[in-house]
Amino acid sequence: MQIVSKMMVDGTLTAAGVSKFYRTAKPEKAAGPINGLRAFDAKISSREIVGVVGSSGSGKSTLARLLTGGIQPDEGMIEINGTPITSLSPRSRATYVQHVQQDPTTALNPARQVWKSVALPLIAAGAAKKVAHREALEMLLQVGLTSDQGAMYPGQLSIGQRQRVSIARALIGEPMFVVCDEPTSALDLSVQAQIINLLLDLKQARKFGLVFISHDVILVRQISDRILVLDGGSLVDDFASSEELENLSHAGRALFSAALFEEKQP
Repeated sequence: MQIVSKMMVDGTLTAAGVSKFYRTAKPEKAAGPINGLRAFDAKISSREIVGVVGSSGSGKSTLARLLTGGIQPDEGMIEINGTPITSLSPRSRATYVQHVQQDPTTALNPARQVWKSVALPLIAAGAAKKVAHREALEMLLQVGLTSDQGAMYPGQLSIGQRQRVSIARALIGEPMFVVCDEPTSALDLSVQAQIINLLLDLKQARKFGLVFISHDVILVRQISDRILVLDGGSLVDDFASSEELENLSHAGRALFSAALFEEKQP
């Protein structure tokens, strides 16, 4: 399969002092707001793959929603090439950053044909329906689906095929950055490998920055240029994937040590 794309300009996604607070439904059990993310600082280039790992509740999904503009920070700012994403309309923001969610079953409208879901960003941007239809079918081919499948509805596809549709929809507008939040956790092992290889091929061909959030720290280390470790809503490590793990924080070492131990078990 040949993947083609226009060349993208280099971009930088910057988070400066970003915090997000949540309040418990039972305030008597908490002294104050619960940290979803606290004083997060990072710069991500469109040339790299940045993995994000952390235990459950560490802030990974909150970070994904913040980076893609799904929620707004309570403190700090997120910018792309110096432009705050909060100043962009949803339509404009979609050309800079897109989100591939964990569960493609809930991410796609079951009553909308596949090609229409993929074409939605183009139609929202003002493209003619005929043009959007043609480009959506071309994008589906690039993620390994057929024009016949484009005429189907999500419920007629396997869950792996639905995730390919989600990826196609995220990429059709050629964003600078794509944030994938646990994109393979709902898939079986063989399909996981196919989706990972597809993302890596598309990344190389289409020149977007990839933020890959996962609980699978071994996979993250294999595919990432840099890794961010979250713990309790805080960024505790930011390191090149080739670095020795001995230099990590206690939380980072514990996370990777546990995964390496499980990998060695029969």
